[in-house]
Amino acid sequence: MGGYLGRAANLTGPSEETLKTERAANIGGGAAVLAAIAGNDRLPNLNGWYEAVDEYGGGDLYAQEVFETLKSGASATISTGESLQLASQGVEVPKIYAAQSSTDYGRAVWSPAYPGNYTQANRGAPIIDFIVIHIAQGSYSGAINWFQNPRAKVSAHYVVGRRGSVAQCVHNEDIAWHAGH
Repeated sequence: MGGYLGRAANLTGPSEETLKTERAANIGGGAAVLAAIAGNDRLPNLNGWYEAVDEYGGGDLYAQEVFETLKSGASATISTGESLQLASQGVEVPKIYAAQSSTDYGRAVWSPAYPGNYTQANRGAPIIDFIVIHIAQGSYSGAINWFQNPRAKVSAHYVVGRRGSVAQCVHNEDIAWHAGH
């Protein structure tokens, strides 16, 4: 996603500022970039777009989230009162396989944070006194990708997606860097 604003402007014509502020231009720019990533191959159906969406979003987690939304459908109303309805699409959602044995919570997938973004403490069997919940300003995949970025200097033990997907990024016995000391 990063760096695509200039590419969208070159492909579609509107300025970067227009792409940032006008919804229709933004959507057209994103579609043009996605089509450019897909290349000249004529994709037979929505399932054929998975690799392009993966590249556009910077990884499998983003693509999986997009395809889960396509499969289940979505609706939203924004602050202007405009509403959007996306009917359920007949797509396959590829599964991302991760080492399940590495998680402390059985339903989580292991998506480890960058080792420099938390403290390895080996505190033993944890006694959980309280839970800190943050609302991330972005997507499930975006939060996980940020915790895996060496520049972030932040992490959390778990990330929970809107539809209940759970990723563990830091073991319970270690100290995630999300709530200060």
